[in-house]
Amino acid sequence: MRDVPGHQNHADHVRRKPLAPLPDELSGPVRDFVSSLRRMHGELGYSLKELESRLPASRSSLSRYLRGQSLPDERLLVQWCTLSFTGEDRLPALVDLLHRAQEAADAGAQVAERDGTPDGETRVDASAASATGSARLTVHNVERDCQHRRTENCALGLARDPYQLYRRSNVVGHVWHGEVLRAVCRIANGITVTDEVGGHSSMWFRVEHDGDQVWMPAIRIRPEQVENTTLPGCPG
Repeated sequence: MRDVPGHQNHADHVRRKPLAPLPDELSGPVRDFVSSLRRMHGELGYSLKELESRLPASRSSLSRYLRGQSLPDERLLVQWCTLSFTGEDRLPALVDLLHRAQEAADAGAQVAERDGTPDGETRVDASAASATGSARLTVHNVERDCQHRRTENCALGLARDPYQLYRRSNVVGHVWHGEVLRAVCRIANGITVTDEVGGHSSMWFRVEHDGDQVWMPAIRIRPEQVENTTLPGCPG
């Protein structure tokens, strides 16, 4: 049987150094995600050095993800899972756990800021933190075929003006399913946008993207985040 590159899972790829136990203070959704990630990583069998050569992440970053000190983005998680025969099957569950972990990290960061928790304490680091006066929102594409593809056909547009038609002349950037945007405010009376399954909304979020502030329709954000995110109205 011919070997399949990138999906080896052979006995000679046993991880040479076992992972240290997770700290007791790591709990909740973050611990659930990291525990599942470690199980997948253990079955894969690569050392961090080997993994570094196959993923767009440094050995130190990979180590932090496996210790629960920071969280990977969804694109990296997808690439990580595709290195394994079984990883793609467990990807939807891992993505859901990652979203829950990101939300829990945001909530913990906001509490830490209110309480004046100094940097350096054991918690998920700044890559999973949220600033005061903003919220992390996850891009959601209702088309299942686009939820694991970063192609032109699966791109979702960011708009210059939420009161103008949502079409190419008003699009100033693109994002894909699973990307995380930082929103600073929202409006409820923008142009109505309808998705591929008939959902529609006139709510829009002002988000930061490539150093600019642009607009994302709420219908392209994870529904539970739209419902539960508290942000001020954008100034007129």
